[in-house]
Amino acid sequence: ADLVREVITLGTPFGGASKTVIAFAHSDAPLPWLRATTRDITRTFPGVYDLIPSGEPVVVPGGHTRALEPDDIESTGGKRTLTVEAFERRQQFNELIANGRTANYRTLTGTHQHTISTLSFDNGTVTPRFETGALDRRGDGTVPNLSASPQGIPRQFLPQSHGALTRSPEALAMVESLLTDTELGRPLGTGGVGIDAPELAEPGMIPVQLDATNEPTVSVEELFDDRPARQ
Repeated sequence: ADLVREVITLGTPFGGASKTVIAFAHSDAPLPWLRATTRDITRTFPGVYDLIPSGEPVVVPGGHTRALEPDDIESTGGKRTLTVEAFERRQQFNELIANGRTANYRTLTGTHQHTISTLSFDNGTVTPRFETGALDRRGDGTVPNLSASPQGIPRQFLPQSHGALTRSPEALAMVESLLTDTELGRPLGTGGVGIDAPELAEPGMIPVQLDATNEPTVSVEELFDDRPARQ
């Protein structure tokens, strides 16, 4: 964190994505004969388990919500061991954020796209849902709205899909602006020697006052000789 000024993220799923759990259960690969193979391979990648949604994405009868448990992931065909390890990594990251031990984050959240945000389980079958509470908080089509930033970090929004975030001119302009931003000096100036003159003065009589913030390097005589003032 000491070597990094800022981290700029575009649609990064800090809070995971409910779509991940659906991928453990069944693949949406375009070719039917690839779906079982894709699903089985997905279940073996430790990094995919880092995308398991945090918070309380599981909707239970009565409209209440709860957190995902290793049992839920295992019921979809996921690996319990990889799930537990991923939960531990996320807890460690959240502790770093809470203690201010990470870099300054600038996040961009994609919005206004139909996005799986919550889930429900019924006898081992997982069903995607699109609402968070009573609202459909549309994300970028992959990452839910509330997942695209660490907790407590201010967010910026752009109505784009997940894949388009890294290509849209508006997102690229935001990244460019953040990279080229710099600390400003004194308002309307950078310090040094300044000249304070009245708004009105008689011709030939211009009182001049030097306002020096550092040792002046020029004198009034060098700035103004005996030449008559302009009218």
